[in-house]
Amino acid sequence: MARIDLDLSGLVAARTSLQDAVAAQRAAERAVASLQAELDASLRNGDSPNVWGPIRERLAEATAGRASLVARRRELDARVDALADGLVRQRDPSLMVGSLDGHRPIALLPMRIETRYVPPVQPNAQTLPDRLRIRVYPDDLNTIEHEPALT
Repeated sequence: MARIDLDLSGLVAARTSLQDAVAAQRAAERAVASLQAELDASLRNGDSPNVWGPIRERLAEATAGRASLVARRRELDARVDALADGLVRQRDPSLMVGSLDGHRPIALLPMRIETRYVPPVQPNAQTLPDRLRIRVYPDDLNTIEHEPALT
């Protein structure tokens, strides 16, 4: 099998940046949740605005910081996708399939396939062969949509 040499340094750097952004976003989300819990407790206790006012300001700052991290993560996601698509577009698909290593498994996601032979549509077409029709029903795992709620 022919080996395809790819320069993955840009993609590796982008993925590392993305992992750092994800970690920073999680930390920011924990900080926002902690400040929100602190503010809720202060309001439940009936504290004065002198007590919950600064908490609210810190919460607003943390929320703004989280929003900027979310935007940064989206940018990095788009960058990683663009770099990966660029790698794929540069190559001939038949060469890429031919370079797959037989010792490493690839994902073959489940699907249901139905086949049926259909006779020719023309009434006097005795010499024409039947046509094979194929229907492919992808499994729910193949869908790209994400449902955050429990199903």
